[in-house]
Amino acid sequence: MPLTFKNKFYLSVVFLIIVVFLVLFVKQNFFEKNHYGTVRIGGRNIAVEIADNTTRRNKGLSGRAKLDSNTGMLFIYPDYAIRSFWMKNMFFSLDIIWIKDNRIVGVEKNVSLPIGAYIPVVKSSDPVNAVLEVNAGFCEKNNIKIGDAVSLLTGEK
Repeated sequence: MPLTFKNKFYLSVVFLIIVVFLVLFVKQNFFEKNHYGTVRIGGRNIAVEIADNTTRRNKGLSGRAKLDSNTGMLFIYPDYAIRSFWMKNMFFSLDIIWIKDNRIVGVEKNVSLPIGAYIPVVKSSDPVNAVLEVNAGFCEKNNIKIGDAVSLLTGEK
């Protein structure tokens, strides 16, 4: 049975929808790889997820149930600025480490969770080009302090 113009049109639309879906799926899952690395501070290695673009930085750790011990998220920026972080959609407390040129310039310990409509916000006191989020208590437990050197040992895998 020959295809009519109407049937050809419908098949073309279905084919186009499938192609668009596949392109979006491939882009999301294959071209947008997660970035991982290892950060070293004071003799301690920390496995990190690297947030080095706007999408990853905006999402951060929000919505996650937990963060494994000795892991974190490293936010890398192309410039220096006062950085603000808020605890929206967070389910566990954090230590936030402010980093400038591979040196810790500030530490915000035990940043609390949202309470009702109140969402805690913390800001760096100095312009920074990187921020490391780890579980609350990590800095105290590992004697992490201002002035410590920070090294990114490995990048994307």
